[in-house]
Amino acid sequence: MPVRAPRCCSQHAGQLRGVRSRLDRPGDVRQTMAQTADARELVHTNAEALIGRKAVAVSSVNGDGGQVRLDGEVWSARAFDDKQTISVGDAVTVVEISGATAVVLADIDYLATE
Repeated sequence: MPVRAPRCCSQHAGQLRGVRSRLDRPGDVRQTMAQTADARELVHTNAEALIGRKAVAVSSVNGDGGQVRLDGEVWSARAFDDKQTISVGDAVTVVEISGATAVVLADIDYLATE
């Protein structure tokens, strides 16, 4: 089946010429697809994209719960360490997303102050 160049621009036509030449050689398609998949950068989406992000506590956060402002939105949160209590205004880092709850760890070294 011949591959037709789109009418939108010459950039796409050039891309399709390369694909057409690869499709003309049987057996190269899988290798080309594998190389393309390997070359792509892994992009985290949804909950995975939030891990490692900084947030600010908008209410007291402990092992039972609380709230943080994450990327402009208020999220339910709980402390990663059940013994830790994070005060309002403290900076935190998201270490996990559990359902609709951000599991957070205070950015300060709280163990050194206890």
